Amino acid sequence: MTRFSKILFFADSLPANLRLYSVAHLIFRAVGLARMVLLTWILEQTQFGLLSVGLAFVNITAAIVLLGAPSALERYIPLYQNTHRLKAFLRRIIPVCLAIVVLGVALLALNIRFVASLVFSLTTFGPANLQTIHQFSQLTAACIAAVAAAACFHMIVSCLKGLRFFRAVAALELTHAFLFTALAVALLLGYLRQPVVVLAAQALSMALTAALLALLLLLFLRASTEQNQSLASTRYLSRFAAFAVWGLPGTITWRLLLVFPLWYLNRTHGPGTTGTYWAYFTLVNIIFFLSVPFWSVMNIHTVRRWVQAKYELARTTVELGFRAFSLFLLLMCLALTVAAPLFSRLFPAGFAAGAQHVRFLCLPALLAANFGLVHLLAHLLERPGLRVLALTFGTVCLLAAGYLLIPTYGITGAALSAALGLSLATILGLAMLASRRCYLSISTWIVLVCPALLLIPNYYLMLGSFVLLILLVVFSPLFFSAHDKQYAIDSFLQTLRRFWSKRSSA
Repeated sequence: MTRFSKILFFADSLPANLRLYSVAHLIFRAVGLARMVLLTWILEQTQFGLLSVGLAFVNITAAIVLLGAPSALERYIPLYQNTHRLKAFLRRIIPVCLAIVVLGVALLALNIRFVASLVFSLTTFGPANLQTIHQFSQLTAACIAAVAAAACFHMIVSCLKGLRFFRAVAALELTHAFLFTALAVALLLGYLRQPVVVLAAQALSMALTAALLALLLLLFLRASTEQNQSLASTRYLSRFAAFAVWGLPGTITWRLLLVFPLWYLNRTHGPGTTGTYWAYFTLVNIIFFLSVPFWSVMNIHTVRRWVQAKYELARTTVELGFRAFSLFLLLMCLALTVAAPLFSRLFPAGFAAGAQHVRFLCLPALLAANFGLVHLLAHLLERPGLRVLALTFGTVCLLAAGYLLIPTYGITGAALSAALGLSLATILGLAMLASRRCYLSISTWIVLVCPALLLIPNYYLMLGSFVLLILLVVFSPLFFSAHDKQYAIDSFLQTLRRFWSKRSSA
C-alpha cells in the first residue's frame, strides 16, 4: 500500500469531511460554470442549445439505468464494512450493478433512432431527411456513451462516499472537472466545433477518472486484511434491490422537474432559445448548489439531536436555520436580478435576451433549495415516501403547466412551470408532514412565501418590497427573536476575532 493510497483512502472526521467536500464541491461547480461560459463563445447558439439537451439527457438517463444503485451502495457499504464483509459484498454487488448498466445502455443503443427523435425533437428541424437523422444519430450515440461513463462514475462516487473516503471523492470530481474542460476546449478548437465533441469529451473524462479511481480502490481493498469475511446469506441482494428501487422514483422525479422545461422548450422554440435558457439557468443555479453543503451540515446536527429524543430542539433548529438561509438566498436572487445586465456580458451578443428572464430563472433554483426542508423533516420522521409522493405530484403539475405556458411564454414559461411544480411539491410535502404532527411556525411559512416577491411585475415596486423585507428582518421579531439576532451577532464577531487573531499570528 503506497503512501498516496493511504492519503487518498482515509476516512476523516465528520467536520473535516464536511469542510473538504464543501470546498471541493464549490470548486467543481465553479469549473462547470466557467466551462459553460467558454462553450457559449466557441459553439454557435443553436449548437450550444443541442448540447444542453444532450447533457440533460445524460444526467437523467444515467440515474435511470442505475435503477437507484448509488443510494443503496451508500446505505449498505457502511453496514458490511462494520461487519467485516465488505469485500464479499462488493464482489457480488458490483457485477450486478455493471450488468444492469450494460443492459440499459444496450437497450438505448438498439433503439438509437427512436431515442434521437424523442430527445432532440427532430420535428423542430423540419422534415427528417437521411442526413439529419445520421447527424442526430451520431449525437445520440455520444450521449449514450456518456450515459455509460456517467453511470460507472456515479457508482464509484457512491462507493467512496459509503466508505467515507471524501478525499478520494473530491479528487475524483475535481480531476474530472478539469480534464473534461481541457478535453472539450482542445477538441473543439483543434478538431470539430460540434456538440458531439463535447459529449465525447465528457464520456472520455468520466471513463478515465472512474477507471483510475476504481483501480486504486481495488488495490487498496486487496491490501486490506480487515474485510475478508464471507457472506453467509443471499438476503443482501433483496435488501439492496428493495432500497434501490424505492429511491429510484424520487431521483427520477427530482431530475425531471429540472429537465422537462429544457426539453419542451427545445421542442417548441428550438435549440437557439434553449441555449439561452440553459446558459442563464446554469448561472443562477449557484443558488441551489450553495444549499447542498448547507443541508448536509443541517442534517448531521439535527439527526444527532433527534436520536437523543430532543425532538422540539431539532425541529426549531431546522426552522431557524432554514429561515436564515432561505432569506440569504432570496437576497442573492435580488442581487443576480439587479446585476443581470452585467452578467449578460459573460456571453456572446446572441444570448443577451436572456438577461430579462433572470429573476424568473432564480425561482426554480431557490425553490429547489427550499425543498430541502421537506427532505430533511421527512428524513427525521423516517418517512422517505412522503418526499417521493410530493415530488411525483409536483412533476405532474409541472408537466401540465409546461404544456400550457412554454409554447406561449418561452423561457419565462419554462422557469415558471418548474417553479410551480417545486412550489406545489413543497406545499404537499409540508401538508403530509403536518398530518404526522410536524407543524411549522408562522414565520417559516412567511419565508416560504417570500420568493413570490420576485414575481412583482414592476421593477421598482419589487425593489421596494425587498427593502421592506430587510427592515422587517432587522427591526421586527417576525422572523427572528431578539435572542436569535444577538446569538447571530455574537457568533459573527467571534468568527471575525478568530480570523484576525490567525492573521496576526501568521
